[in-house]
Amino acid sequence: MEHYMHATILACVLVAVIVGVAFVSSVQFIAEPGGYFRISVRSEPTQTDVCYDTDGGANWFVRGAVSYLNWSFVDDCSTIVTENTTRSILYEGYCADSDTPTLVQHDCTYGCENGACART
Repeated sequence: MEHYMHATILACVLVAVIVGVAFVSSVQFIAEPGGYFRISVRSEPTQTDVCYDTDGGANWFVRGAVSYLNWSFVDDCSTIVTENTTRSILYEGYCADSDTPTLVQHDCTYGCENGACART
């Protein structure tokens, strides 16, 4: 009985820690020989309601990614060709504030490669 009670308390503590980290969709206690059991937890990552940008903002020279709730965007390059010009374009994601992900188009003077403008 004492082992069972300790195991139950430990299981409750583990579940409480897991619930604090992620959205738990199911918890399953599986009995093992010798009075032991293991815990199977299925979880989904939590959604943050704060906008996050890995390159620190509208940074033309560093490839980054911006995320908010279920939306994310990785900085990307494109080339626009018209009759008279060729433009290297960076599509930059950043957080305008803590809850406003923003996507802008920026002309790269020296070209765009791998989600960032070339410096020279």
